[in-house]
Amino acid sequence: MQDLIKKAKAVLEENDRGYFTVSSANSDNQIWSFTSVLVAMGWAHLDPNRGLLELERLYQHQMENGLVPHLIFNDQISKGFFPGPELWCSEISSFIPHLPFYALALEYLLNKGGDSERIATLLEKVENSHLFYYQERDPLGLDLIAVSHPYESGMEEAPCWDAPLKRVSTNINYENPPDYESARHHVRLVESMLKNDLGPCEFLVYDPALTTILSMSESALARVADQLGFKTDASERSKKLESKLSTIWEINRNEASYHDGLLDMSYFVSTIGAMFPMLMETCKGDIQKFQESFLCEYGLSTYEQQTAIFDPESSWRGSTNLFVNWMFSSLVNQTIHDKVLKLVTQSGFREHYHPQTGQGLGVFNHSVSASLFLVMFD
Repeated sequence: MQDLIKKAKAVLEENDRGYFTVSSANSDNQIWSFTSVLVAMGWAHLDPNRGLLELERLYQHQMENGLVPHLIFNDQISKGFFPGPELWCSEISSFIPHLPFYALALEYLLNKGGDSERIATLLEKVENSHLFYYQERDPLGLDLIAVSHPYESGMEEAPCWDAPLKRVSTNINYENPPDYESARHHVRLVESMLKNDLGPCEFLVYDPALTTILSMSESALARVADQLGFKTDASERSKKLESKLSTIWEINRNEASYHDGLLDMSYFVSTIGAMFPMLMETCKGDIQKFQESFLCEYGLSTYEQQTAIFDPESSWRGSTNLFVNWMFSSLVNQTIHDKVLKLVTQSGFREHYHPQTGQGLGVFNHSVSASLFLVMFD
């Protein structure tokens, strides 16, 4: 165990770029906000104030409406990098958000001894990044949170987006069009948002996973605010989201529904994202049924195993990763820990893994995997 912890810390040090951490040593030298947030938690096991740098850097790029971009560009961008500045019509950043984990990371850093004064200076910015979702990602007033692009979900390959994406045109103006259809849809959505004042237009899906994470983050913000003397209504906002999540949780199916905002129609797809409301106290799920659907030899799959399109080598259509296992470890605690330890011992810190064989997939020495291993085991 101590050897693996030492290796995990070495991965972060190898991928450290001073004020941010790249996904892997071979990845493009850009700042992905979700990577930075989760990696900040890993840095807490080496130096919590170094972890704070990750979040401080992100909030330097916060927009007036509170949005923290999901991708921030550095000076050097590899030729052919996608999705690069030319897609977003900006040399600075993208203009869509990512999963709002900021308050959860701040709370973790605070508990690990991070500088409370530096954390306090970020609280208003964190609150504004939460308020963005209510103001810009709930146009139907459902008290749930929608994504206007699959990238915003962090699970862009997941089957829950397939049907809404089919209605999105593949006619694009991008100079170097991708050669696979889903990416052409993604490009089209960016181009459409640029013509629509950066707001949703051709794709709008209410996401139970994102809504759950925002509710959890609001609770974390409330706890940190209470410790540091910051006034906020985050606790009330969290309870409202949780209450609404309970109404889309289908007990008989043991999953939450997605809602296509353009058709005003709810639907079900058995992704791991549809299981996130189980993390809320008000959404009581069948743990045994959950395990039968998702638990494999080497951890939780990202898509239900008993389906025809289950693909154990595809990031969000069946493979496993440490983020999902960590998130659900509170429900299946010792089982998940044992499987993750077995997985990492066999295949190291990979981007994702085959859930049935433990084969490592994606990049090597992945910063997020190393960080979450530290969170789970150090």
